[in-house]
Amino acid sequence: MDFIREFKNWSLDDSVMAELISFIYKGYNNYLIHRIQDLNITHGQIRFILLLKTNENSSQEEIAHHLLLSRGTTAKSLRKLDDENIIQRTVDPNNRRKYGVVLTDKGKEIAKKIEKIDDDWEKSIYKNFKEDDKEIIRDLLKEIAISSMKIMHDENIDNKDFPFMDEHHGNSHHHRHSLNFRWIF
Repeated sequence: MDFIREFKNWSLDDSVMAELISFIYKGYNNYLIHRIQDLNITHGQIRFILLLKTNENSSQEEIAHHLLLSRGTTAKSLRKLDDENIIQRTVDPNNRRKYGVVLTDKGKEIAKKIEKIDDDWEKSIYKNFKEDDKEIIRDLLKEIAISSMKIMHDENIDNKDFPFMDEHHGNSHHHRHSLNFRWIF
């Protein structure tokens, strides 16, 4: 029996949305870990690299905030990326205790490779879909994400894991850059 037929026998028709999303997420993560092996980076470093690609010269505090990490964890991760010459930290001339973080040329090359891996995964996922279907799927997933966030808002559920939601409550001073949601989790 081939893999697809075996997987379809798992009775996914009875699965709740969260289970299906979990299958997609786990499949993607395993694919990603497999494909980054030759880049000599960890899965966790991807988030930093791609955030810095889209949010150049972010401070360590901004990075920690956007990635939902402690300052200590962020500093430790950035130190490793700095040791590998993937990032460069520079002192802010207006505040000697604040560092700006940018990708080095090596870091930019790694970011391009990661984006290629991501594009390859999406092409593989969508290979049997028509172009119109891809847009419909993406639009539906965006609506599901928005609905999920709206439920949190409407139910007044703690949104500490989603700092972008604070912008709607007068706390936007913490966000110098607009948050790119790709690769946050």
